Amino acid sequence: FARRPRATSPGDALAAASRPPELVDARASTHFHALCELLCTAAGGKDLPPHAVRGALAALAEADAKSRLFDFPAFASRWRAALCDALLGCLLDRRHALLADEMAATLYALAKPDLHGFFGSFLPAKLAAAEGLDDAQRRALLDAWTPAADAPTFSARVRDAVSDVAHYRLLNTHAME
Repeated sequence: FARRPRATSPGDALAAASRPPELVDARASTHFHALCELLCTAAGGKDLPPHAVRGALAALAEADAKSRLFDFPAFASRWRAALCDALLGCLLDRRHALLADEMAATLYALAKPDLHGFFGSFLPAKLAAAEGLDDAQRRALLDAWTPAADAPTFSARVRDAVSDVAHYRLLNTHAME
């Protein structure tokens, strides 16, 4: 699938070792993007059993640990936002609630390279599109979900936001009746 950039001198070799690998050719690119689409769909958890979602999350974590997948330019440019969207949607809709900690950890690993972008643009857009919330509730969620640079705080704030969304949706459902 991928290879490290070739180096012609010792200085280039050192620089190349710190850079993420690049896709080998168009065929590898096609396979890589098909695999990413499969993992993104599985991580979103729609109409899938929990073991399939857990397997997708484990595969993503392993690929990132071994190959720095989330830093890979082909992944970051096309799949990072889509995967964040799928995971956060799954969390907010409480699909596969028993996997919430694994999903929050994966979401943090995806958001970590650009926390400013995650909290500054992605999160407001995601909450603006979330169903079952009014504008005041969306603002309250954004105000409460402040940026966190460490995984435990990020995960705790994810759990708080998920609980708040469920509470707001329940209130809004009862208000409509």
